[in-house]
Amino acid sequence: MTRAGDLTGAKAVLAKSAAAAERLEKWENQFRLRPIAVALAEAGDTARALALAQKLEPRDRSSVLAGIVAALAKKSEVERALAVATEMEADKKLLAWVDIAEAMAKKGDAAGARERLAMVEREALQLESSWDKSRALRRLAETKAKAGDRAGALALAEQIKSDHRGDLLWELAFALCTNEVPGTKKKSAGNQDDGEAEEERFKLKSSFLPAEQEFVARILTLSED
Repeated sequence: MTRAGDLTGAKAVLAKSAAAAERLEKWENQFRLRPIAVALAEAGDTARALALAQKLEPRDRSSVLAGIVAALAKKSEVERALAVATEMEADKKLLAWVDIAEAMAKKGDAAGARERLAMVEREALQLESSWDKSRALRRLAETKAKAGDRAGALALAEQIKSDHRGDLLWELAFALCTNEVPGTKKKSAGNQDDGEAEEERFKLKSSFLPAEQEFVARILTLSED
């Protein structure tokens, strides 16, 4: 309905859905309200989306706020997105800031985008959780690489040190893939023998344009360290 341009109708349907969800048992309404809140933000009803987010448990609220920030960023509503991000947990806020920085760049505010990404990097390196830190660095590396800063992306990738380093770097490589490889999926090392793993790497590397292959190969080499 939203994609067809009937925003008023979409908002009305979502409002009814939210009202119905709120009448359910608490454990179930939390589950139902999350996608409704994000959908309301995407339909442009940010006020109602935020009101629903406040009714969620803290562990669910940040995830929903992240969806609301992403929706606002897509519409280049940078100031509102920044305001919403202040209510998020530290690690999720940093990921939201990357979305916002990308929106700033699209609006032509390259300097502001660079400043925001620099803030993400500084604060990510201060996070206590190695998983949260590495996840933020992976997302930041993806954004830098797509913006053409491959040296910066590699420098960040080298700082990913969590137990999930290999998985995060695989995700980074796939995110940068120029041409999607049909039927190719990342598998954990435990589910692949050496032959399967090598074939998977070959498919991924060959899906890039020649100028990108060396860059991607370096990321994949890091994932194997």
